[in-house]
Amino acid sequence: MSQPATLRSVLCAADLELLSTTATVPWERLDNAVVLMTGGTGFVGAWMAAALLQADTRLKLGSRLVLLSRSPVGVRQRFPWLATDPRVSLVAGDVSTWAWPEGRVTHVVAGAASADAAVNERSPEAAYRTIVEGTRGTLREAIRRAAVRALLLSSGAVYGLLEPGSRVAETAPLDESAEVTGYHAGKRAAEAVAREASATELPVVIARLFAFVGPYLPLDRHFAVGNFVADALRGGPITVRGDGTPVRSYLYACDMALWLWAVFLAGRAGEAYNVGSERSVSISDVAAVVGAAVRPPVGVDIRGCADGSMSALVGGGGSWYVPSTEKAREELGLLEWTSLEVGVVRMVEWYRRRRDA
Repeated sequence: MSQPATLRSVLCAADLELLSTTATVPWERLDNAVVLMTGGTGFVGAWMAAALLQADTRLKLGSRLVLLSRSPVGVRQRFPWLATDPRVSLVAGDVSTWAWPEGRVTHVVAGAASADAAVNERSPEAAYRTIVEGTRGTLREAIRRAAVRALLLSSGAVYGLLEPGSRVAETAPLDESAEVTGYHAGKRAAEAVAREASATELPVVIARLFAFVGPYLPLDRHFAVGNFVADALRGGPITVRGDGTPVRSYLYACDMALWLWAVFLAGRAGEAYNVGSERSVSISDVAAVVGAAVRPPVGVDIRGCADGSMSALVGGGGSWYVPSTEKAREELGLLEWTSLEVGVVRMVEWYRRRRDA
């Protein structure tokens, strides 16, 4: 009879240690808290949940999580450690129509949105409505329930196409061009909703997410690192469908979770904070890092032509997508604790263990 899944059984010791020893998150502010998360059962939400549960175990906070999911059955299959944890409640429903569970709510994370580029390309209007109306409804209900604080999960995509060689800061203007629709425009509009709420009744902090690497990142969607890891685990070669020249930066998932909680609990209400890495790296170099992370190493096949689909990625596009994180570092004391190379190795090993289990 198999043992029930726990955080200790799904995360490596180094990740658990980082979650347990990093002192930049004021976890004491979640003493006896009830945190409700929309969009809490994807890659970002699961890592935020893992960080909180580990902090609660270590500090005896007495905190609880309420997670909205369109498919609780799917959550139980993908994140069994969430489904079996007595501190976690799964609530079935869609962010635009669901009925809030009865009971106390102190903190809210508004993050519901489709992270699938194909979905957003197929129905940008629906993607826009889900993000904006979901955010509006979530924050309205948070106010009605007298929640003390909220976090909006936004995206670096709100900046639009970035100048090559730059690191975009939170003071940069947002992209308001008419042709930007769906996910990008939805996140921009959701930020306006959040600022309005923060100026009146509910402190809301905004996190603009960039690109990440780590366990649970999907291997079969538009995420380049995920696709490369899938190729590597199949024995290679790693296929770069474009010319490999677009530049991104990648923050490790465990670091990301700690950054998000620090922004949520210590960031200034009504303000936005970039969450990502400042280390710029080309797509071809990322592929090489992944190829070197498997044993035996695998090669990289660069198709040698510009890939127009890069400009349509949900998380941001164009030839350059790198944030400035000076604000988060200076105000909140945040660091990049895990290098890209180490993060890729941990992701590859995590998926390899799951494949071989």
